[in-house]
Amino acid sequence: MQKVTKNYRVGKWLSSDQKFLESWLEKLIHHVDNNPKKLLPPVQDLKDLIEGDNYYKNLFTNMFSEVPKKAPYKNDPTNKPQIRDYDHMLSLMNEIMTQPPYFNKTGLVGFPINAILDWPMGTVSGYVAFLDKKVNEKLKAILQYWSAFLSSQESAKVLNTSESGWLNDYALEQMCDAAYGSNFLDLFETKSDKKEESYGFTSWDNFFTRQFKEGVRPVAGEDNDNIIANACESAPYRLVTNVAEKEEFWIKGQPYSLTDMLAGDDLTSQFVGGTVYQAFLNALSYHRWHSPVSGTIKKIVFVDGSYYSESYYEGFSNQQGPDDSAPNNSQAFLTEVATRAIVFIEADNPAIGLMAFMSIGMAEVSSNDVTVKEGQHVSKGEQLGMFHFGGSTHCLFFRPEVDLAFDLHGQNASLESHNIPLRSKIAEIYTKTPETKEVTVQASQKFQKTGVKVTSKSLAKIEYVKGLWTADPTQEAGLYGAAGNPNSAIDLAPKGYTLEGEKVGALIGKVGEKTFFIGNYATIPQGVEGELELCINDASNDFDNNLGDVTVKVSVG
Repeated sequence: MQKVTKNYRVGKWLSSDQKFLESWLEKLIHHVDNNPKKLLPPVQDLKDLIEGDNYYKNLFTNMFSEVPKKAPYKNDPTNKPQIRDYDHMLSLMNEIMTQPPYFNKTGLVGFPINAILDWPMGTVSGYVAFLDKKVNEKLKAILQYWSAFLSSQESAKVLNTSESGWLNDYALEQMCDAAYGSNFLDLFETKSDKKEESYGFTSWDNFFTRQFKEGVRPVAGEDNDNIIANACESAPYRLVTNVAEKEEFWIKGQPYSLTDMLAGDDLTSQFVGGTVYQAFLNALSYHRWHSPVSGTIKKIVFVDGSYYSESYYEGFSNQQGPDDSAPNNSQAFLTEVATRAIVFIEADNPAIGLMAFMSIGMAEVSSNDVTVKEGQHVSKGEQLGMFHFGGSTHCLFFRPEVDLAFDLHGQNASLESHNIPLRSKIAEIYTKTPETKEVTVQASQKFQKTGVKVTSKSLAKIEYVKGLWTADPTQEAGLYGAAGNPNSAIDLAPKGYTLEGEKVGALIGKVGEKTFFIGNYATIPQGVEGELELCINDASNDFDNNLGDVTVKVSVG
């Protein structure tokens, strides 16, 4: 069977260019080692904390010594000798504080402190240290110092057309691709149309928080309060219903725990049993947040938390190895421990009522800048705030009474998803109780009729319930669910499959002549009419040897 592969770089800037990254870090280390500098005040404060208490000194000493002294961990993620003591770490951090991020073709240089701490974060001592309140207070001061530099005119030195400048043709192409456009000046607001004037951007931060031009991202359902707009230019990461008030969020699987996510706020109880949608932003994306609904800002809560923490189970305790771009794989865990801002909104639509938007800082991306005030009325699509620098993640919270059909734009919520445009439709509420039906789909049969009829105006969703199957038991080990084969090396279906270009073994739907991807969750495309049919994504002549079945719930309203 022919395999089609696809590589994903969650939250990273571009596909990795190893030589460029090695050269960058080698030059940084060489420069720092040969040009020692006095530590800047916030970096010195962290050093004083470490050396003023044996508890912290042991943690910061051990987080480097606990990194296995074998390949690939004897080298850092850039394949250079691992930085193995906190003094060297502090010296490198000190240099970074007066440097803007240069453009390159890798994902880690944009998060330079992450490049230094990636392996230490995954150790037991690193896990403890980066959750510590005093450590995070010092890290906050360091990042605030860097933030001030990134807002200065000096930081604009990377806004040019050089190989490492953000206005060279390749860099502009990548930013336009991320925004589903082709011309930077057509997409974004600028004060100048001349590259030699840096398009009028006065600092790195000014460039990074650039705004879309009016009309580039129209508001979905502007006159329909039943439609929820996408709050960020972001990729779906997780969608969970019936969320618990309290869970052991630190365990493997990173379950959501509302009390911890919302920092024990007295409004937490309203969301118990409700829905949480989480999506991530990468560093090339637009980084402002916009209201998903029209309503009144009821409450704003800022939560101090961690900056370089990752789930214990994504570190060296993971049998498959630690996250090589931490904390990407710990995004659910970060909703409970990272620095974040929560904006509670009382929607104008009583069927929605109270909902919440939460911005979550990841690593260097720790600035949750809210630009609205309590009591202010916002229209759907209006700005709520922004991140300053880098990729991050956010959540939407809905009460259990709100029955939603999410539109993930033909994909599942996962680390492999792609951006959904800002302000586009992300969900719609049912105006009446939907009719539901459970359907079991056999892996060994082609499209199977479900008895579920949809019209052009139907709001219909399909949710995975249970069951396992396989599309190729002779070549693929084990069974898998409706999302398809989890092995990224056997990822996308070639020609001759039920749905080319989607995951092998995923659940596929058809209404009339329209075939579409379902996986674990999908809404049926609106505008189609007929009976819903379902099958596994397999080659047209390969169904007979398939094993298993899956059961899904179909809701039509």
